[in-house]
Amino acid sequence: MGLLALASIVRAESEITVDYGSSYIWRGQVLNSAAVVQPGMTVSTPIGLYLNAWGNMDATKKNELAGKFTEVDLTAGYSLPLEGMVSMDIGAINYLFPYNSEQGEGGVDETTEVFASIGLDVILAPTLAVYYDVDEVKGAYVNAGIGYSYAATEAVSLDAGLSIGWGSSKYNESYFDEDESRFNDAQASIGASYALAEGLSIGAKVAYSYLLDSTIRDNAEAIYGQKANTYAGLSLAYAF
Repeated sequence: MGLLALASIVRAESEITVDYGSSYIWRGQVLNSAAVVQPGMTVSTPIGLYLNAWGNMDATKKNELAGKFTEVDLTAGYSLPLEGMVSMDIGAINYLFPYNSEQGEGGVDETTEVFASIGLDVILAPTLAVYYDVDEVKGAYVNAGIGYSYAATEAVSLDAGLSIGWGSSKYNESYFDEDESRFNDAQASIGASYALAEGLSIGAKVAYSYLLDSTIRDNAEAIYGQKANTYAGLSLAYAF
């Protein structure tokens, strides 16, 4: 390891987050309709490399897994050194599902996606992200979104966002038992955050997720138990 790379790691910035959600919805899939706790940690270096570990822990006995991590995601990414209003990230995410097999859910125990995302520093901050599963699914998911943030005071910010997702035929076959490409899900959210101290903040949000395609809605109800869901969450973040 070169001295420059070592120095960058030493100067790395970190953030620890803990979220509490009334349910866990991922890309329109209601993975748990009961309360969950989702801790995470990100380490970012000045040269653009970052690592993230994130987990979902059931907070109730609904799925008989209270206090256990039902999912752990490990991400390695790189923020390209672009100048101006354009930002771009590339990377890979490894998804681990420790209890899928023993719960008989029909899902995989582990899979990996590569991704690329682009954002514009203009009004409504549009983003576009492409994920491709190179392991179990061999399919793609694309998400486009817009958002707006308003600084009400020096400590309080208000946020709103809209997004829409599209899945390829292989992706939809794996997650929704539908072998056609479709626009899958849409989500709207509003939230607020409050800076308690330097690097420390709390937040709250409410979001609504909806599956757009009728076939996917019907299949999702059979697989995941629900077709659409409104959920709320609280968050705590500390950056250092």
